[in-house]
Amino acid sequence: GLGGNAFYVWWRLFDGAAGGGVARGHPGFVLLAYTCGVALLGIAFAGWRVGREAAYQVARRGGARRSAAVRYRNPVLDRALRGTIFHRPRAATWARLVVVLVLIGIVVSLAAANDELDEAWPHIALLVATMVAAGLAAMSKASHSIAAERETGALDMLLATRLTATEVARGMYFGTLLSVTPLVGLAFLYGLVAITFSELEFITVISWLVSAVVLITFVTAVGTWCSVSASSAGRAVMRAYALVIGGSVVHGVGMSIVMMLGHRLLDDEGAAYIFGASPAFLGSMLMVLATERHWDSDAPHFLISWCFWASVYAIGSFWLVRLTAMRLEARNEAS
Repeated sequence: GLGGNAFYVWWRLFDGAAGGGVARGHPGFVLLAYTCGVALLGIAFAGWRVGREAAYQVARRGGARRSAAVRYRNPVLDRALRGTIFHRPRAATWARLVVVLVLIGIVVSLAAANDELDEAWPHIALLVATMVAAGLAAMSKASHSIAAERETGALDMLLATRLTATEVARGMYFGTLLSVTPLVGLAFLYGLVAITFSELEFITVISWLVSAVVLITFVTAVGTWCSVSASSAGRAVMRAYALVIGGSVVHGVGMSIVMMLGHRLLDDEGAAYIFGASPAFLGSMLMVLATERHWDSDAPHFLISWCFWASVYAIGSFWLVRLTAMRLEARNEAS
């Protein structure tokens, strides 16, 4: 239920802490339980991907499937996009889009059954869910990419060519980003359509798109760095989930405790800058500000905090990809 929604739980923790009290129930622990379940799924997914890649290396290819020519200047980018909607898509690629379409159908059906189709919140919930799904998919694929190439020996072959470490890192990174753009684009088109028959506004959809771009590029960079720094693909996926999801839970619970203990010393304006470091804040606050434009004088602090932390995330994404390239270069020189 809602206990597994990080945005919902984060807001309950923030609201309770800002009010000087404790949120009713134990939303942080409930989210922690859901997070453990997601982590187990991530481990199982990593194991499946590693086994699938290993099986693919020894499997005999049939003659019915012809080899594909290189379509992009960077062959690493070309390889990363194979199997996506941009280059010979597989059944799993279309399945992801079908899942989004099914989710859209469920949300529209439930909202229509409850006479809430003309309200904004069902459509915002769908946009947020798609953003989270695309972010997790990008992070999982990015954390698996370089580690899997290293395990099969393909990474050493790439580094032995004229390709630089920076080209390899950027090819993996941008290939992963482009692979999830159809999910984001489909949700964006849905948001534009929802504007015509609901209270959803164009500025809210644009705010969601900006938030999704900043957040997904960052978690993809985290996954890419984990992929080059971990010893195996499975550990890379687990490390990425631990940093992003586990770090978000620890940050939300820890900052709530700090605010409750020091509520007299820290006002609501300062809370915006403390909670601004959370991915949940980055993914939701700009949409909230765009939807609730009649806020009081605290709204500028939330907007400034969002812009500041969005810049930090953007710079962090650049440097994580840069550190990935430096790690690859060090590996190439050592070998």
